[in-house]
Amino acid sequence: MDQDRQNSQRRDARNTEREQDFTTYRTAQSSNDMVPTVFRRGVYRTIRGSLKRFLSIVVITALGVSVMCGLKAGCEDLCDSVDAYFDQQNVYDINVQSTYGLTDDDLAAIQEVDGVETAEGIYTETAYTAVGTTRERVVVQSLSKENIDQPVLVNGDLPESADEVAVTSKFLKASGKKLGDTVSFAANDASSSNQSAKDQFAAGDYTITAEVLDPTDVSSDSTVNAFRAASAADYKFYVSEDAATSSSYSAVHVIVEGAKDLNSYSDAYAAKINEVKGNIEKIREEREKARAQELTVDTPTSLDAAERQANMLFGIEQDNINRMAEGSDERAQAQADLDQRRAAADQQFADARAELSDLGECTWYIQDRGNIASYSSVESDSSSIEAIATVFPVIFFIVAVLISLTTATRMVEEERTLIGLYKALGYSRGRILSKYVDYSLWACLIGGVLGNIIGFVGLPLFLFTVFDDMYSLPQMLLSYDIVSSIVSVALFAVGVVGATIIACRHEMAETPASLMRLASCLSASALSGAAWAF
Repeated sequence: MDQDRQNSQRRDARNTEREQDFTTYRTAQSSNDMVPTVFRRGVYRTIRGSLKRFLSIVVITALGVSVMCGLKAGCEDLCDSVDAYFDQQNVYDINVQSTYGLTDDDLAAIQEVDGVETAEGIYTETAYTAVGTTRERVVVQSLSKENIDQPVLVNGDLPESADEVAVTSKFLKASGKKLGDTVSFAANDASSSNQSAKDQFAAGDYTITAEVLDPTDVSSDSTVNAFRAASAADYKFYVSEDAATSSSYSAVHVIVEGAKDLNSYSDAYAAKINEVKGNIEKIREEREKARAQELTVDTPTSLDAAERQANMLFGIEQDNINRMAEGSDERAQAQADLDQRRAAADQQFADARAELSDLGECTWYIQDRGNIASYSSVESDSSSIEAIATVFPVIFFIVAVLISLTTATRMVEEERTLIGLYKALGYSRGRILSKYVDYSLWACLIGGVLGNIIGFVGLPLFLFTVFDDMYSLPQMLLSYDIVSSIVSVALFAVGVVGATIIACRHEMAETPASLMRLASCLSASALSGAAWAF
């Protein structure tokens, strides 16, 4: 008896639960508003019943979003890393050079230009130095007192005296030298194509006091970049400004006011630099004429005065020699020495006048960071990869739309009876459609989140492994672009959800009776064949 009583209580409880469910459905029908828990169970059951289809939309959306965001983000991260490194080492924004050097007056004029924060004259030359048994090109540059183009100190101390030099790690590795060894270089070298080049720095041996990295060269030493180094100097040396022997600067390096606040690969940075370059252009013609005046008028006059002064001194020495005893060895030696020095002086004055007579026009060259080889390489490589980023996402987008269109079509065909039942109970077309829209939208959102993680973290880290073989940077920076993230997810969501709405549009327009009747005519083999085809 007790067992029968318990069974009866269980039946009563089940009947009560059914009555509650029926009441819930009737309430939803009368209010035309599906109860969330009931309707969401339907969506959940649909996802669970077609999990492979759901995951296919998730995966293709994740791949599409990651490629759309990741390739572009990886390139932007590389540019951001180079920009941060250049700012840290205070690499120049503008480089001004002249065919006949720049004077202190030129430097002062550039410093007064609007937008110029700092300007400094530097000495530099392309020379040749011994590396093993060969002569290799090397750029020798004076250290900046304003810390412009500050080299990265790896080991040792930067040069302080005129006979000290800092060399790059690449040179030490190739030459086998170490700190404390000596090295020499010369601009007028048998290997040089310009035999008339003048040495900007004192000749002699320089003691290596430091191992450094060139701040303007972010290219690695790997064979990947071997073809890029064909037209560039092999190494770079840094010496004290005291080692310079030239009376004019080789170039003036300029730091633009407010440029560090901008990414040097951005349009805003380019606009600011071009503005300051335009301001420097305004004084260019005036300074070119002033330099030409100095070389063609003032310098010949100075040469004439210097020659007269030298002849006067030589005349005094000649008078002293004439007072010596004739025929003495002392007089003969003094006369020979005087004649030698006079001949050397005459040759120097003649060479100087010949050089002045061959002078062409004085021309300024105003360049920006685009003239730095490794800077341009980064920009070129980034542009090439970003070009790929505009093609692949389109392919993934088309595939995602086609997959969602196929998935929605199959689901609607398989759930025609359920759709007819919903309509018979009084649910609106929009409410029924929202079930399949939710299905597609959730797949897009999940795929979008995964795609953002892969795109802004995984893919850039993978690209950095490639960039490590091409560039040598202290660190790679990761960034997150919320606009790109939202746009990419929204684009795939619109495409996938739109395809779902198109797939469901025909069935939503049919009557409940036709939906249930047509469903009964579908054979099991047809449904299984459709599932196999998917």
